[in-house]
Amino acid sequence: MDWTSLDLLRAHAVESIQFSPSQLRQVLSAYSEGVLRKGWKDYAILSATGQTQFAVVERGAGDQPRILFSIARISQPKKPATYKVFEGEKPVLQTGSFLEALTRFRHLGDRPRPV
Repeated sequence: MDWTSLDLLRAHAVESIQFSPSQLRQVLSAYSEGVLRKGWKDYAILSATGQTQFAVVERGAGDQPRILFSIARISQPKKPATYKVFEGEKPVLQTGSFLEALTRFRHLGDRPRPV
């Protein structure tokens, strides 16, 4: 599955969410913080067999939506899950730790504080 394709935003209904309910709550909490602090406005959940990606998207007038930031959980049989964090299409972290991935996702789009 091509995770960079924005056509997936209009694809079929979610087959199955790979994040646990607790993980999904934490991702949604991080997204809510982004809405308040960074002006994030929309999201999409992309899912395929063994993979789920939560993406912060930007929708322009008449433009295709584009992925700004995302966190993904990749599952393979008999192996621990892997988590990836992306800034746009660029991977910025791959780890076996959900909390490490969530922390990186929370800080995407942070602006440096004035000194």
